[in-house]
Amino acid sequence: YNFRLDQLFLIVFTFLLCARFKDEIFRIKNRFLLSFLVLSAVSVAFAFYVPRAVMFYASVLYNLFFVYFTFAYYVKFYGVTRFLKIFRDTMFIQFFLILFQFVLKTFFHFEFRFLPTYGYFKGVLRLSLWFYEPSYLATYLMIWFSVSFALWRMEKNINYFVDVFCCLVMLLLSTSTSGFIGVCIALVLAYLYWVGRKATLKKI
Repeated sequence: YNFRLDQLFLIVFTFLLCARFKDEIFRIKNRFLLSFLVLSAVSVAFAFYVPRAVMFYASVLYNLFFVYFTFAYYVKFYGVTRFLKIFRDTMFIQFFLILFQFVLKTFFHFEFRFLPTYGYFKGVLRLSLWFYEPSYLATYLMIWFSVSFALWRMEKNINYFVDVFCCLVMLLLSTSTSGFIGVCIALVLAYLYWVGRKATLKKI
């Protein structure tokens, strides 16, 4: 099991959020999540390989409290507009980092030890920033793509189209097949959403 700096950041950030809004947070009751945790804990006792089940349950707790909880209640307390601004800023930073990484490796055959490339596949350079592999980066990018595409279509704001374009460039540089499949699924779901609202193909 590896402990990363981003995990440390999320843990500290969660505790700071709890300290700032402790009165509101401790009044929150979610029976569904509580039931899920209890049933998951019971299932660990009946697992074929208990140590692995315990580690999996620990990862569930981490993602629930320090990822889902943190982001959900940050939006609740500070608003979705502020959250989206921070999210977009971080994504653009990653966009410029991956472009920088691509230029260094392609034209100068150089890479920093703290920002290594994933390597080559059949002569094609694959980039993943600090993610374990390109498909992990592609999975993360699908959040950006889906949100930006939806906001672009709903608000007709060209800034979100820039987000979509940058996201597609990053997916292209990652060369991840799962990323392109994700784009297709997101576009199909967006199409079905507008069809459900009786929109025309021209409007799409």
